[in-house]
Amino acid sequence: MSTAEPLSKPMTVAVGYRFSLRAFIKATHAAWRSQTIFQALAAMLVLLVLSSLFVVGLGARLQDQFPVLLYALVAVAFYYVYPTIAFARDPRHRMAQFFEFTKDALRYRRGDTEATLPWSALKAAVESNDFYVLDLPQRQKVAVPKSAFAPGEEQRFRLLAATQGVQIH
Repeated sequence: MSTAEPLSKPMTVAVGYRFSLRAFIKATHAAWRSQTIFQALAAMLVLLVLSSLFVVGLGARLQDQFPVLLYALVAVAFYYVYPTIAFARDPRHRMAQFFEFTKDALRYRRGDTEATLPWSALKAAVESNDFYVLDLPQRQKVAVPKSAFAPGEEQRFRLLAATQGVQIH
């Protein structure tokens, strides 16, 4: 018996998951890191702190660098604290989420919200170590955990995306 899928059966990949606080924080960070503006801001922050430390090394007083170091501390605190607050405040983040990827569309369901989008609406897909971050219309980013895919389904998702012209970066 062949393990190949019959040609008449449409290729469908279904994924369901629910975020814990820890997973939500990781997903939020993955979504942020997939954005060019976040990458630019992070690089600017690192350069700002390094240049500030260089100036201190040239003999400037450390207390003169306090505003730069305070800005860096606030940015790092925001990076870790904001997802925790968002998870606690919005019960939708704790709801089960379901995706169904077919050759025709992406179907998404969370609570009483359902959406069906054509593949052409998917602006980008970015792969991280633990997630696929889908860039959907209206600046919505959705992180789908790789662990939510059944064995073999992740490869089918990648194949389905490729056949629909969606590159996963």
